[in-house]
Amino acid sequence: MDVMHRSESEAWSALSNEQQLMILCSRIHLCKDHEQDIRLILQRGIALDYFMALCIKHKVLPLVTPHLIRLDNFKAIKLEYKKVMNHAYQGNRIKNELMAEELKLILEQARDKNVELIPLKGAWLIPHVYKDPGLRISNDLDFLVSLEQGQAISEMLQHMGYKPGHYDWASDHVTEVSEEEVLQWSTRSGNLHPHMKRVNNGFAKYIGVDFSYDVDLTRTFIASGGLQRGACTRELYSVPAKCLGTVDFLIHLAIHLYKEASHERWVRIDQDINLIKFCDVREYILAHVQELEWSEVAARSKELAAEEALYYALYYLKMIFNDPFVDQVQGYLSISGEDILKRYVAMEGGQESTWQTSFFDRFFSLSNSAEQDNSHGELTPAEQGAP
Repeated sequence: MDVMHRSESEAWSALSNEQQLMILCSRIHLCKDHEQDIRLILQRGIALDYFMALCIKHKVLPLVTPHLIRLDNFKAIKLEYKKVMNHAYQGNRIKNELMAEELKLILEQARDKNVELIPLKGAWLIPHVYKDPGLRISNDLDFLVSLEQGQAISEMLQHMGYKPGHYDWASDHVTEVSEEEVLQWSTRSGNLHPHMKRVNNGFAKYIGVDFSYDVDLTRTFIASGGLQRGACTRELYSVPAKCLGTVDFLIHLAIHLYKEASHERWVRIDQDINLIKFCDVREYILAHVQELEWSEVAARSKELAAEEALYYALYYLKMIFNDPFVDQVQGYLSISGEDILKRYVAMEGGQESTWQTSFFDRFFSLSNSAEQDNSHGELTPAEQGAP
């Protein structure tokens, strides 16, 4: 039976100890019932290798670490694993603190150069929602930009020591790419080519900056343009910057989650479904629950052609975390049904296909590459885009 058709209790009981533990711990705050459930699972015992692999794949290892270290009264997690987990959390904190300083410099430069960069994802979530910089992994600094300012943005970043390129771990340096690859990337991915800068920090190695001008890859620019027009000046790390409003930021998170979960290109690089994206939506809503008017959220999602994205994010958020607020907003949406949940884009700009396995099967698989048609071949870096 497909897990989507089971009752919530049946779906939860079908999960392994490791899967339940990851979901329970992937929260900023735990209630007493969650703490008790976590202790019971630890007492029963877990397969640490599988649990660690799940948390790494879903980018929540730093988020679960403080809870598990505090609640493991039974020493179910071996000392060697705890050291690795603690290093992941502490290293992530150091990296994010470094990136925050760089973010301030970029925002200040953008203001001086009259360039508009709108911070997205972790750049805003870490200081305002997660607050502890060690909890959320952030691979790069993400911004919403207009394509027209692309050249000016690139010149600004290159003046700061960045260059369009890729960080090579083997040689420990940034390899600059050709102008042809820069153009190919921007026309295929909806992003300007990532800019990288090597830094002298053992935990960071490099800082990457990613610029999105087509947030949902529809080429209609309805969402991108609407988000840009709705941006307002707020403070980020005490620096004035153009930022998304409260409702728009939530919709942006849903768009980002849905885009990667419904495109085969992310399946091929095992980045299609990550728990951290659902954590972002959930924690953002919890942090702003008093400010969010659900009828306004639903209406705005329709304006931005993002109803499907919001529906998808909330449907599976309910399945994973079972928070009651999800029911409050879904009633305002004008769409429903499982067709939206099951389809994905099989080729960029091409036909739609249908998932062959259930959401939870894909969610807990370490790779969903079996879903793709291998005859398409491997994507080049320019075709992959930035995860």
